[in-house]
Amino acid sequence: MGTTYDASSVAVGSIVASLLLFPIGVWQSGSTMFSIELLPLVFVVSLLASAIPYGLDMIALPRLPAQTFSTLMSLSPVFAAFSGLIVLHEQLTHYQWLAIMFIIVSSIGTVLTMYH
Repeated sequence: MGTTYDASSVAVGSIVASLLLFPIGVWQSGSTMFSIELLPLVFVVSLLASAIPYGLDMIALPRLPAQTFSTLMSLSPVFAAFSGLIVLHEQLTHYQWLAIMFIIVSSIGTVLTMYH
């Protein structure tokens, strides 16, 4: 897919998603959504949450074997959980820790058996 669609597909996808989600945002937050004080924060969040990661994915996808890329992508929930734990001080349940352990173990197993 990375060779078929270049990095501009990220921009098109983001625009389509924005058009679909914008009315929901206006409905939920009203005029607060248009606050000029929030604009810098919105810009930083959009870069860190969407533009940079998806852009890097589109660059990496054609250069990595599919199995390597999919293994790295499967670790995204683990990084998200650890980020929530460290940055937001969220508490994880025992089931969530167990799920994280299963994801990590399965990723290790995939990597170890990748070239056999």
